[in-house]
Amino acid sequence: MGQAKGNLYISFQDLRIIVIMILLVDSGATNSNWKFMTSEHEFVLHRKEGINLSTGTLEDHDLDFDDVQEDLVEQIFFFGAGTGQRERELLLDTKLKNKFVNVKSIYIGSDLETAGLALSQGEKCIISILGTGSNCCVFADQSIIKKVQNLGYLLGDEGSGFRMGRDILKMYFYGLMEAQDARLFEHTYKLTRDDLIRKVYHRGKKPNTYVASFCSFLGVSSQDLRNKIARQNLEDFFKDQIGYFKESSQCPLHFSGSISWHFKDIIQDLCTKYGYKLGNIIQNPIDSLTYSKLIEL
Repeated sequence: MGQAKGNLYISFQDLRIIVIMILLVDSGATNSNWKFMTSEHEFVLHRKEGINLSTGTLEDHDLDFDDVQEDLVEQIFFFGAGTGQRERELLLDTKLKNKFVNVKSIYIGSDLETAGLALSQGEKCIISILGTGSNCCVFADQSIIKKVQNLGYLLGDEGSGFRMGRDILKMYFYGLMEAQDARLFEHTYKLTRDDLIRKVYHRGKKPNTYVASFCSFLGVSSQDLRNKIARQNLEDFFKDQIGYFKESSQCPLHFSGSISWHFKDIIQDLCTKYGYKLGNIIQNPIDSLTYSKLIEL
């Protein structure tokens, strides 16, 4: 499959006489986005299961693309959660080279770097990711200057979808929800305590992703429950992660990820409360990354 531009339809076969094709991957714990591009054209964005190099496995990940000629890819830029472990990155490098046989270079960076490249306008800034997990760094000159040591969902991930989903489940099973919210939760999920334990502790391939999925309940719950859970969790993120950097009071704060996007009203309120300068909030960094930005890396 190719892309129409004006009256000209560009196919993957045509690309053999054009320029280098780049594959850009932006992966969180839940989903990964794969975008094929050249200097002139972008192609269909593919969504696949997320890859977290520190907590997940690579063996079962589907890398099939029905409408893409993989042998045209010459450069790959992979940005994801859990990067930084050399052994795991080498495994990913090998898996990508086995699939894209003509690739000449593979760049592996963190999801914070993707967000920084998408959000920064060249200034020194604070970059925060709030999705299934959470992370935060100081970003300048197209690179991470400082970052919070990520401890994963069991010890860290303040303000994340996992933390919010966990709190929703605790409130429901501990009988702490208002009756209206409890009835709505019961009707929506029909979840028993035994089902939950089995899915989280025994059968769950990605328990953090499963628990984070309950965060969507705040989109239909009472405003009181939404504010109580989301505000407290995001306040923890502001205190523990953003507050970790002295630069926070001097630099704009940019946010990306699904939690950032859906709770941007609370983020705006907290920036005002703590006297921070709010920059931009986006959901998917890959939408803002261009060919020209990537080839500068």
